[in-house]
Amino acid sequence: MPLTRNAALLVAAFAPAALALQEHEVPEPNCFRGGVLETFTSPNWEAEDNSWLQDDDDNGDWQVGPPEVPHGNTGPAPGSSSDYLFFDASGFSNKNATITTCEKVPLGGTLSLRYVAYGADIGTFAIQYSTASAPSPNAFTDVTTIVGDQGQTWESLSVTVGPAGASGYIRLRYLTGRRSAGDMTIDDLMYVPPAVAGPAPAPTPTSTPSPAPTLEPTSTQTSITAASTDEEGPAKKKGPPIVLIIILALLVICCCCGIFAFFAAQRKRKPLQETAHRQQL
Repeated sequence: MPLTRNAALLVAAFAPAALALQEHEVPEPNCFRGGVLETFTSPNWEAEDNSWLQDDDDNGDWQVGPPEVPHGNTGPAPGSSSDYLFFDASGFSNKNATITTCEKVPLGGTLSLRYVAYGADIGTFAIQYSTASAPSPNAFTDVTTIVGDQGQTWESLSVTVGPAGASGYIRLRYLTGRRSAGDMTIDDLMYVPPAVAGPAPAPTPTSTPSPAPTLEPTSTQTSITAASTDEEGPAKKKGPPIVLIIILALLVICCCCGIFAFFAAQRKRKPLQETAHRQQL
C-alpha cells in the first residue's frame, strides 16, 4: 500500500535516504484523471490533484505563476495570463524540472497544452513517454521538443503520445539554458487517452442461396430422344416423312386413272356420234 507523506516522514527518521524518495506527494491508485483540463490554480496543485506529480530525480520544481516579481526579459507578458505552471530559471543553469503522470496511462492518446517559451536562455522542453514498469529517468522517449526562444505569446501544442495499445508514463521535462533568462511556462494541460474499444460485434450470418433444382427428363422424353438418335445418327440428315411419300404416290395414281378414264370415254362416244349422224341422213 502506498505510504502517505506522514508515514514517509516517520520512515525518514530511521532511514534518511527514504526522505528523498518521498519528497513529493505519493499517488493513490487510479489517481489519473484522463481528459481533465489542468489549469494549476492553486500553489498546492500537486497535493490537490495527483494526475501529475513533480519528479524526485530532477534538480528543480515547477511553480504556480505568475511570479511575485515579474521577470521582464523572460516568461509571459505581465497580465497576459494567471494561474499557470512555470519554471523560474533565476540563478539556475542547466537545471531540469519534470512532471510525470501519477501512474501508467493508456498511450496513443492526445496531449494538449499552451506554452510560452520566451527568453534568450530558453533551453529544451520535451514531451516524453515510457513503457517501463517504473518511470526510470533514462527510460523515456521524446515525442516532441521545443528548443530556444519562441516569442512571448501563448502558443498551443497538441501531439499523440506513444504507441496505441500500450500503457506507460507521460513526462514533461524542461532543461534550462546557461543563464537566468529562460523561464518556461505551461498551462491548460490535458491528456485524453484513446477510446477504449468495445468487443467486436458478432458477424451477421449470411444465408447461402440454394441451387436451382435440376429437372430430370421424363421416361417419354428419354425414349423419344433415344429413338431419334438411333434413327438419324449424329451426322444423318432428316428426309421427308414416309406418309407424305405415300400420299403423293396415291395422288399420281389417281391422276393417271382419271386421264385414262377420260380418253376411254371419248373413244366410246365418237362411234356413237357417227352412227347417229348416219341415221339422220
